[in-house]
Amino acid sequence: MSKLSYWLFVNKMSDDFYIERRLVCEDHIFTEVQLLTESKYIIILAEPGAGKTELLNSLARKLNTNTITASVFNYIDVVVNDGAIVLDAFDELAKIDDAGIHKLLGKVSSVSPNYVIISSRSSEWGNSSSSVFKQFIGQEPLIVKLSEFDEVEQRAIYSNHTGRDDFDDFNAEIGRFELSPILPNPQFLKLFADAYIESDGHFSDKSTIFQQALYHLAREVNNAVIVNSTLTVEDKVSLASEVFAKLLLSGSEGISVSETSQDRIYPSIYSLLKVDKNDQNALLATKLFKLGDNSDQHRPIHKIVAEYGAATYLVKRICTPSDSLSVEQCFSVIAPNGVVRDELRGLVAWMASSGNQDLERVIIELDPYAVIANGDPSQLSHSSKRFLLTRLVEVEVADPYFRRGDFWRSYSVAGFFTEEVVAEIKTIITTNNDGDLRNFILELLKGSPAVSQLLVELQQIVHCSSESFTTRLQAIVSLLDCNEYDTYPDVLQLIDEANNDSLRLATHVITKTSIDNFSLQELERYFRNCAQLYSNCSERSERTFESRYYIKSLISSLSLSVVTPLLDRLSEDLACTCGKKAYECDCRIGISKIIGALLDRFFELAKPPLQPLQIWQWVENLNFSGYGRTNDIASVKALQENHELRQEIIAHVFGNLTNSDAIFQMRIDKFNGHYSHAGLCLRPNDIQFLVDFAYENNNVELWEHFIPAHYHQDNKKGNKNPIKQHMRSQANSKPAFMRKWALKVRKARMSRKEEYVKWEQRHRRIMTRRQNQEDKTRIENIAYFNNNREMIEKGEDFDALRFFSYLVLNKPAEINEKVGDEKLVRMALRNCLDFIEPDVPSLEKLAELQCASQCMYVETILLAACIEIFRLNGHLENVKPAMLLALRTNLSVSYQEFEQAERDSLKAEVDRLVFPDIESAKKFLILYLEPQLANGNCKHPEIGLLKYDEVFASLGGELAIDWLSHFEKLDIYALDELFDIAAQYSERSKLDNVIRTRCHALLSLFPEMKSDEKHLNQCKFWFIRAFYFLTFEEAEPYWDWLKSDKQSIFLLESRSGSFNRGEHPYWPKPNSQMVEAILIAFYEKWPKVHLPSPWGTGSPDNEVAYRFITDIIWCMNSDVPEEAITVINRLLHNKCYEDIHLPLKGIKAEQQRKLALRDFEPPSAQDIVELLDNNEVVTVEGLRALIIHTLERYQKEIQGGEFNAANRFYNKDTNGNYGRLDEVNSVEIVAERLHVMLQPLNIIIRSEHQTKNQNRIDITATKAFGGEQKLLVIEAKGQWHSELYSAASTQLYERYSIHPDAEQQGIYLVIWFGSDEKVANRKSHGITTANELKNDIEKQLPSELKGLIDVFVLDVSRS
Repeated sequence: MSKLSYWLFVNKMSDDFYIERRLVCEDHIFTEVQLLTESKYIIILAEPGAGKTELLNSLARKLNTNTITASVFNYIDVVVNDGAIVLDAFDELAKIDDAGIHKLLGKVSSVSPNYVIISSRSSEWGNSSSSVFKQFIGQEPLIVKLSEFDEVEQRAIYSNHTGRDDFDDFNAEIGRFELSPILPNPQFLKLFADAYIESDGHFSDKSTIFQQALYHLAREVNNAVIVNSTLTVEDKVSLASEVFAKLLLSGSEGISVSETSQDRIYPSIYSLLKVDKNDQNALLATKLFKLGDNSDQHRPIHKIVAEYGAATYLVKRICTPSDSLSVEQCFSVIAPNGVVRDELRGLVAWMASSGNQDLERVIIELDPYAVIANGDPSQLSHSSKRFLLTRLVEVEVADPYFRRGDFWRSYSVAGFFTEEVVAEIKTIITTNNDGDLRNFILELLKGSPAVSQLLVELQQIVHCSSESFTTRLQAIVSLLDCNEYDTYPDVLQLIDEANNDSLRLATHVITKTSIDNFSLQELERYFRNCAQLYSNCSERSERTFESRYYIKSLISSLSLSVVTPLLDRLSEDLACTCGKKAYECDCRIGISKIIGALLDRFFELAKPPLQPLQIWQWVENLNFSGYGRTNDIASVKALQENHELRQEIIAHVFGNLTNSDAIFQMRIDKFNGHYSHAGLCLRPNDIQFLVDFAYENNNVELWEHFIPAHYHQDNKKGNKNPIKQHMRSQANSKPAFMRKWALKVRKARMSRKEEYVKWEQRHRRIMTRRQNQEDKTRIENIAYFNNNREMIEKGEDFDALRFFSYLVLNKPAEINEKVGDEKLVRMALRNCLDFIEPDVPSLEKLAELQCASQCMYVETILLAACIEIFRLNGHLENVKPAMLLALRTNLSVSYQEFEQAERDSLKAEVDRLVFPDIESAKKFLILYLEPQLANGNCKHPEIGLLKYDEVFASLGGELAIDWLSHFEKLDIYALDELFDIAAQYSERSKLDNVIRTRCHALLSLFPEMKSDEKHLNQCKFWFIRAFYFLTFEEAEPYWDWLKSDKQSIFLLESRSGSFNRGEHPYWPKPNSQMVEAILIAFYEKWPKVHLPSPWGTGSPDNEVAYRFITDIIWCMNSDVPEEAITVINRLLHNKCYEDIHLPLKGIKAEQQRKLALRDFEPPSAQDIVELLDNNEVVTVEGLRALIIHTLERYQKEIQGGEFNAANRFYNKDTNGNYGRLDEVNSVEIVAERLHVMLQPLNIIIRSEHQTKNQNRIDITATKAFGGEQKLLVIEAKGQWHSELYSAASTQLYERYSIHPDAEQQGIYLVIWFGSDEKVANRKSHGITTANELKNDIEKQLPSELKGLIDVFVLDVSRS
């Protein structure tokens, strides 16, 4: 343990073992304690098994609370009382419920915690989630990721888990399978450690590792549990795997051993397995399970284990000929509508690794990314590997960003990249499609033996300057692990390319190999090229900042023997080439920064004695920009702290200077620390040193330069200047020095006498008069107060009341000094109400004053009086209501000593008295606010009362709509405030009506008012709201007005830009039709521009506009899938939008996934038991699969049955010639046969005529699921039908409408009578078989319907 670094904390209490974690946010690293100090709102992202739960438990302990899962939190009552909420597994909630985050954060917000900590998988938490967090909680969360365990920590975990000290041997064996990158995940580490022990220290393949881990966990028994069972280890693994499969397929978390505690999430173990209680106890006593939320509940030890076990169970059953479970039945639950459920991608990957080639191809066809990203792709056959790569290419075409949020995770693909797939890899990495695939493959290639066959292609990528930095880096990372690769020439070429990316790449290689491979000349070339990356002053505002941290990173690895000669080389002949003054010069900024960084390294390494002349040579001609802090720079600190070294340099530089101008210029240019090296900035002790040095060497000119300026204050007590005193004493000893001293002092006195002395005297006179006047006034006031005490005490002196109210509200500590009697002040204010009552303005008058931005003194007096009365009595019941109403308008005004707590208490008392019911509050607002709103010149009516004051909150919706309707001349500020209130609280239909009315009126007046700026602003205000709130058809005329001005894009950006969306939570989000309209209107008006990675409010208009255009398309991700897909298809067919086609494809692919899974609910655990144990259909997707399977059986009957079933589809005429039946009769035959075959399974097949002339027919299949009837439509067509190719997408949708119980999916059945028959009403069609027709129809099926519609062509041809 002594090897662990200082931050490693190991907590051992009984069997507990915990290593405190580090968390990363960009470049910042936090300990757990630092994290809790940094923010109170934290999102922790990590991959499964990384230790999120253990971390959250640790943080919860520090906050004196407990961790709870997000799913459970949503269903229980929580009392926090300003405590902390620590929520685990948000990602599991997000997968179950898209709106889960809103429900979760709404509940979190309702209990007002002072800490909110949430953990999630990175892929389930995006920018939109952070935006929603801010909307509900009011704060941006701090997003951090778990820092991976380093090797020292891995060693500690391994030793603690196994009790062994052979970590190095274990690590080497893991490395053979390229699993080392995932060892930082503690769950994997423990699993692999178990497997390592199980296999006696030698693995055969990755699948075997997990298999042995599974057996090891089954063998490890909880000794606290006494069991009496004959189950073998194999039995336990088999039973556990069956349980895992049933849990995963049903979306359950674990099992319950009690009938009373079972539920949807924890079904009873007895319902899943047919075992007795002893065997059940034996199974749960293994380490395959762990305790759930209570002692009656158990969960798989980890999802990774469950996925592997479930996969082996399902594959074994599917591949056993005598087992009735089919691939189609199984995948109707795993991949409903052809889309693998997110939570089951790990499961299908392990199923693909089973070695069954047919199953491999089925799964690869479904989800190739899941196969390569999870499981063990090395087990795939050669043909399946090639097919996998082919499918990934196809996936990228449809979904360029198929990786989604998975860039953070590690992969293990040992053995996948074999010689057989090199050709496919070459094609992928040499083709740049700008999607995820190329970089993904480059990332996976690291450490693969295939790299040696891809050297040329990878090097081409490295040296292609048009490639992204990430792509080039991935290529070079792969090359570095290849023994055949020579890095040296490539690094030199990258250095000579001399741009930020190439130098970063060169740095990466140099640090990963050895600095010793490069000569000083080559390193000098590298650093001189790096110097060119620093912008000069004239370019600073035009160039994008690019991180150059890697330069300092490389410098930090250099030895002293390299740093010293580099400093010599880089500083040699360094001089200004622009001829400007130091503060203007920018020709040396870059090289100065490089030398400065090298100096930092030099002072870190060098030991005394140091050579001052050598250091001066390095720093003499450096010139910096003059910006930024220098206190923490190593070389600055070293020179400032080493007085001897610094002063030796100073003596060398100033020693021979005798010209006053030269001395002055040297001091300004080289020793002021602003543009020169700050380490040589002269300090007070340096001035003393130079003075003494000049004195000892009789350098009078140098000595004179440092004579301090003479100030009048120097003669005052305590203001003695020690340097000045010291030089005065030196001057007394040497006449030449005294002459310089006397001359300098005389000049100083003469120059300041007429200016400073006169000013000082005048200032003193003014201040004295002011003080005398204040003293006189104070004395006169006190005398007046004493002489008129009776009147003042009654509160009948207005001027006194003004003065007293000012003191009470702003400077109560000065009351005794200014008045002489604090009791008098407070009595006067308490007694003044009757006196001031005639002057207290009405609400109408106060409204007028608000519009004029004015106030009356009596308002302040009234406030101070009520404060004093409230402090004395604790209530204001004796204050008249009219005065309280006037007071209510003034409670938001700020005063120095009127604290918020007292303000709130006073406000609550006023509200209690003047607003006994909501009608009184409404009347107040009408009397006070309506006159302000009616005044067209009122710039800032006090609408904040309605918007922010809780007592008026229930009136917001009613009054906002009313005022928007009736006050036509409202200023934009008032309009904006009222509209936001109405958007939040009013009935949407009423607000829409206001928008319609206002927009219609404004547009009708526009031709006459187009030069009226106020009218134009009103048009912009209301028309943009019409665009957001009304239907697009209603808003179209107003949208036409807006889009005619290209600047209107900034109105949209202010509402829907990525930085602004969270500011308007009650506005509708732009839907797909709106996004399309925005693109049509502005895409060509704001052409593509380069967008720097950092941006803000200061970005140029063209950047803001283009960033908005490219960002707004992501709003379609939140739209209804059908609407979004329709719009995206139009945009993808328009070449005008080619630059955004990739993100559009990504959005479309995500919407297709949503569409496929939208209506799917995981079957219950009992339904899964029915499926797996009783061959029962439990989902509509399963019904579809069964009907397709039944049609396949029927096809076999037709083609090979003993009764020649195909003849039923033909009529024989009197001449013995056969003629086909029409469509209706043919479909009737199919329906009849399906009915016979499926009726025993409780599936009802009906044929239904749908048109008056009986020439159209549907087949419907109905089955009960969970007590609810579900209906599936089968659209049938003869091959000759003119709409053969379109009916699958158009007419099936119509059938869903005709059948209200129908699911949004179906089967498209085509009856094939042979190649001699027309196809789609065409005689010349070139289709010869039923299978060719099926493929042809599927090709023309819209991509969004694939998976939702199965195409089946029934071959009834007589041939």
